[in-house]
Amino acid sequence: MSIETRGRIRRPQSLPKGLSGKKVAEGIRSHHNKALDGSLLVSEVDFVSLRSMHFINVCLDSRRVEPNSIFIAAAGATKTSAHGGEFVDSALQKGATLVLLEHTYPERASVIKTCAQADILCLLVDAPRALAGLLTHALFGNPAEAFASVGVTGTNGKTTVAWLFSQIAARLGEPGYSVGTLGHGPVGDLSYDGFTTPEASDLALTINAWKQTQSDAQSSPKKSLIMEVSSIALETSRVAGLAFDVGILTQLGSDHLDVHQTLERYYAAKRLLFSDYLKKSSAHDSQQGKIVYPEALRRHAFWDAGCDADDFDALSFGETSGNVQIALKEGKSKGMRVTIKEDVFELDWVLAGAHNRSNLAACLAAWVHLGRKSELRSCLQEELTLPPGRLERVKVEGQPEVWIDFAHSPDALETLLTSAREVCNGRLWVLFGCGGNRDAQKRPEMGRVASLADVVVVCNDNPRDEDPSFIAASIVQGFGTLGHACSRVVDAGASKKSSGTSKATHSFSYVVCLNRRDAIRESIHAAGPDDIVVVAGKGHETTQEVAGEKFPFSDRGEVEVALST
Repeated sequence: MSIETRGRIRRPQSLPKGLSGKKVAEGIRSHHNKALDGSLLVSEVDFVSLRSMHFINVCLDSRRVEPNSIFIAAAGATKTSAHGGEFVDSALQKGATLVLLEHTYPERASVIKTCAQADILCLLVDAPRALAGLLTHALFGNPAEAFASVGVTGTNGKTTVAWLFSQIAARLGEPGYSVGTLGHGPVGDLSYDGFTTPEASDLALTINAWKQTQSDAQSSPKKSLIMEVSSIALETSRVAGLAFDVGILTQLGSDHLDVHQTLERYYAAKRLLFSDYLKKSSAHDSQQGKIVYPEALRRHAFWDAGCDADDFDALSFGETSGNVQIALKEGKSKGMRVTIKEDVFELDWVLAGAHNRSNLAACLAAWVHLGRKSELRSCLQEELTLPPGRLERVKVEGQPEVWIDFAHSPDALETLLTSAREVCNGRLWVLFGCGGNRDAQKRPEMGRVASLADVVVVCNDNPRDEDPSFIAASIVQGFGTLGHACSRVVDAGASKKSSGTSKATHSFSYVVCLNRRDAIRESIHAAGPDDIVVVAGKGHETTQEVAGEKFPFSDRGEVEVALST
């Protein structure tokens, strides 16, 4: 028999304590009968001994339903995705034994009838994606609790922080598991699934599988989990059911405004990591989540609205200020000076780019919060590496130096070009585009930032279903009046490096060459041996999406071909 109830779920501070009892159906009915207004708080349902009821999974995708699965019918992950309500019949045929349906689904009456005919319980809920996380983590015994867990958010830097953190974890002898843009798994053995932060149910499965692997291997009892947590993941409750030991904010810029619409909403989504998904102390548990943040943002409006960094156990980081500092050593000697609270030591290697040194400082602060401060000095004596596609520098004798980077937001591109300008003895080139069907508002701003270079080559990124010429024209709008348009890459490269000019009067040459392969090869062949060619936007990616179809494409591979011909 199907029961129609109206469910509401509060954003979880921790997993509900009532996930034990007799039967899911009995738990729902008992609460439903007691509710005076006929409604039901889903977070109060006695979802009784999930594992003893033989549920094997919680699915948001009907194609992955197996017998005895819970199917959660929610709105699609993107604007063009179908609603899960359209696939309830398919889920039932595959063996789903409980359906949770988003109450706003227009055809809910039909779904309820379908479930009733199959004698399957159907519950209407307000926040199905959050519930997916709660249920899946509970189903597998909250596997993330076996790890020292760190969530990292910010406009840029998440992937680099996760990569560096995992390298340090290995040196500390802790099996480190990473979830993010490059995939999930230990460093060196990542599996890519297409999401920076997977759907809540997939995330719980992933963490549980890693926990089982470590248990079978009888490895160190100390295990760490670092996860990139995007603003979209936070707004769509993909980390529901998790409570992090440490939350890291790398920095703030502008991105994903096609999803969030305003900068305020974008910031609000980021802030959820610190207000809602850090561990909270209680009468039974003295643990409390800790914060890592840039010193420069101490008084930023980001921390308003009930999430003041000063109210948490927080560590700040920066180049010359903050609890953790990393700066280049003075003079001509190669190396860095690291300050961790009162402890100061020097390293004889350099992590390229001020933004990457900032990312490393954020990692160190997180490890201090996790109680490993005394071991960090020895861990850093050997040079750390940057992740694929993050400031990869390729140099062949007699050829221009090439920098490959994932930078695809205005702030990331500006940071990258500023770092390159500091060490460039010739002309600075930048080659980039903007993704189709994504955040069109940032395209002119990307053009404005790109004008910091001497030569700008606008090409395809992943145009997807949009007209590449239209995307390029939007970028060119940001060049202003100081850009000199050229018809060929070689002509753009014939201009001399501007000197003695301020940012406001910096002139540059630009060309539109939509074919990214041609753009890379022609730029490298036209550049001089003292020049730096920055290839930005795709980084580690191995495909290019054009007209809805993905083709094999690697910036690194194309750069290597260009340098060898």
